[in-house]
Amino acid sequence: MSLSANLQKITHRVFPNGDQQSAVVYLGQLAFSTTIDVSSFMTQAADLVTQVLPVGFSVIWELMDGGQNLLLKAGSRVQIDPQAPQLIPLDLISLEGITLSSPAPVVVENVLSDSRFEPTGWMAEKGLISGVSLRVGTLERPLGILEVFSAQRQTFSRKDVHFLQSVANLVGLVLLQDYCQNEQANGNQLKGQVKVHSLPPSGRLESDRYEIKNRLIESRERERLRLAQDLHDAPIQDLYGMIYQLDDLRDALKDPESEKILDECDHTLHKVVNSLRTICRELRPPSLSPFGLEVAIRDHIEKFHDQNPQITVHLDLMRDQQILSDSLRLTLFRIYQQAIHNVARHAQASDVYIHFYWNEDTVILEVKDNGQGFEVPNVWVDLVHKEHFGLLDIAERVESIKGKLEIKSSLGDGSLVRATIPRS
Repeated sequence: MSLSANLQKITHRVFPNGDQQSAVVYLGQLAFSTTIDVSSFMTQAADLVTQVLPVGFSVIWELMDGGQNLLLKAGSRVQIDPQAPQLIPLDLISLEGITLSSPAPVVVENVLSDSRFEPTGWMAEKGLISGVSLRVGTLERPLGILEVFSAQRQTFSRKDVHFLQSVANLVGLVLLQDYCQNEQANGNQLKGQVKVHSLPPSGRLESDRYEIKNRLIESRERERLRLAQDLHDAPIQDLYGMIYQLDDLRDALKDPESEKILDECDHTLHKVVNSLRTICRELRPPSLSPFGLEVAIRDHIEKFHDQNPQITVHLDLMRDQQILSDSLRLTLFRIYQQAIHNVARHAQASDVYIHFYWNEDTVILEVKDNGQGFEVPNVWVDLVHKEHFGLLDIAERVESIKGKLEIKSSLGDGSLVRATIPRS
């Protein structure tokens, strides 16, 4: 069964009578699925809106060319030709223009008589009357627009607008996550370009190379922090609001069958909230800055064990509290995080050993496992061809702070990742 067909099946079963809350929960789960790409998610989000709300038309635009144009990414009941992308210029006095600058969703009672904007040609072609236009992304960093319209006069309730805002928030998070991944890929590409020129790594050129790496990594970390904040400020709060609404609804219902459905919805909501909170911790560990790397690793391992009970983790960690700099702690945590992720995903190990110790001059972090091992490539580009970017990410971070990376492994004999970093 295709993904689109599967959505139809789930929608009729889970979202009776336009159940907006369950629809947002489902879309939230879909947003963090590893089996769906951005384009498919956009299409499903647009389709879901027209299934839940009594509207006949929904589109998702992506902001392009530094904010000069809008690209049609997805639409419900709209024909999209991937071979001929639909691009429209962004006019500041259009509905899309005022949407991007408005702090709140723009509700339109009548397209033709609304004095706030000039209707665009495609609105007239579709015979659109009433609708809602919402910014995707933040006011500081707009990413696109979600629009829904009806061909007849229609009133949108506060609940309807709140539902659409939740959908727009999730669309924004998926787009932002995609940008972060593309940024990392571009960073790897830039790294390859620097090597191709074969410039001697000395003097100013060496300094510039480290500066480029540091800025790329810092940029990714800023995006991670922003994504974590957006997750906490938008969908997590929305989900908590729905949990409270379910509690109020439970008090009003006495039917056992209805209470059973509410209990299932409540369980699903809590599950999604917990998943989102875990993602926030992965994006920006809350204990790292105030308590140090040792505490952050121990906190992360508690969650890691819940998700990977088959792996026994052995810790040998020196306390650092705030002795190391913030940037060094964060770099070391990312190295650990990627290494332990690789163990869980690829090693098929039963035991993993994590060592962290430091002195006046050096910091050393090791992650060792007893898994199946692998053949360490002679050149890193072999991993790029196989789309294995985890070890490349570790190597890039170690090199950005002038450290030394050792990777030892062989088939059937486990793996060792050791990063040796100068403190100064």
